[in-house]
Amino acid sequence: MLHIAHEEGLLSNNSNMHLGSRCTLVDKHFDLNNDLRCGFSYIRARELDKLGVDAVVKKIVERVGDEFVYLSVDIDVLDPAFAPATGTIEPGGWTTREVSPSTVMFIVQC
Repeated sequence: MLHIAHEEGLLSNNSNMHLGSRCTLVDKHFDLNNDLRCGFSYIRARELDKLGVDAVVKKIVERVGDEFVYLSVDIDVLDPAFAPATGTIEPGGWTTREVSPSTVMFIVQC
């Protein structure tokens, strides 16, 4: 639904991000292409494995800068092993440790 907010001019044009995206079972490119169309950058779920939490947080802070932040954590970012009733049953999501309150608070404080 954030693409609608973008189209209505309700979002910043340079600091929006989607984190934990994975599209392995549905359409591998539609959501990512739509993010780019709307000015969102993204960090795919698997990038956390390669970069680590600290590097991901650094990328978030660099992108957002001193803009106001609206942070929404969708249950679908979690791997179905941690949220089996989620509507997105794609493997490879983040763990509850990676999306812990302390990680979220660290992002917000930066």
